[in-house]
Amino acid sequence: MDKKRLFFIGGVFVTAIIAAFSYLLAKLPYLSVVGQLVIAIMIGMLLKTLISVPISLNSGISFSNKRLLKMGIILLGAKLNIVDIYEGGWFLSLSTLTNILIAFVAVIFFAKLLKVDKTLSLLTACGTAICGAAAVVAIAVQIKAQDEKTATSIAVVALLGTFFTILYTSLFPLLPLSKTEYGLFAGGTLHEIAHVIAASTPFGQEAVEAALIAKLSRVLMLVPIAFIVGLFFNKNKEISHCTTITFPWFIIGFLIMSILNTFGLFTEETKSYLQTIAYLLISMAMGALGLQVRIETLIKKGKSAFFACLFGSLVLSIAGFFIVFWTH
Repeated sequence: MDKKRLFFIGGVFVTAIIAAFSYLLAKLPYLSVVGQLVIAIMIGMLLKTLISVPISLNSGISFSNKRLLKMGIILLGAKLNIVDIYEGGWFLSLSTLTNILIAFVAVIFFAKLLKVDKTLSLLTACGTAICGAAAVVAIAVQIKAQDEKTATSIAVVALLGTFFTILYTSLFPLLPLSKTEYGLFAGGTLHEIAHVIAASTPFGQEAVEAALIAKLSRVLMLVPIAFIVGLFFNKNKEISHCTTITFPWFIIGFLIMSILNTFGLFTEETKSYLQTIAYLLISMAMGALGLQVRIETLIKKGKSAFFACLFGSLVLSIAGFFIVFWTH
């Protein structure tokens, strides 16, 4: 085996080790709220800051960051059942679109006030509005965002998503919502699927089921939004220097997997297996992403994006609460 291939395998292996550690750490009580994907990117950034990663490993690391990421997103579609979302009725569809629009506009608005970089503000807005890290990386592929900006956005969205998860759990006894209504509220406004599960689990299966249906309806919107964003922003030279439109085949793959699941072609065991592989692949991609970003750079460039996301998330939470409260 030549050295080039050996170094390639070595780079992929490093990201696999990071993914394995992130999986184990995510099993711990407090870190379970943060989630496997976010832990992976933080491990990568920590390694980048503390040690010097050999340049010879970059080909394998890049492969994990780009190719394995797309494969992971495709497999995530096996968790989505379109019928469940359809059965949620007009309220679920309308509230999903409303929450996404409110979150997106709010984060972009505050980001503009705070003079956040346009690419960073777009990634942060999509992560807040749709499904956290998965949305950020999917959109980042479409607009060919720099790894540094992608990592910064993921860290900001993850940190604030964790904060709001803890806040929601603490406030539930004070909210005039039933368990189902609370689930719809949490699923309609929290960032990551991990956040949604963490915030709803303490209040029973009824809350969890409502929260997941609301959240997965937002995840489904990743398909058209990723395509629209890629179509529009790849034409905008102010944000991207790309002159061609990248068709999101991996997003189409995600949709195909969800359709197959909707028709019952996957058993529960198969879905669990595919989801585990999906998170492993995406965790490897997150670890690879983290290996290309230093923590001090993240802190320096992420302050304004953090506050834009904070204010935008507050607007989303308040609006999401009243949407559920007034319509139930």
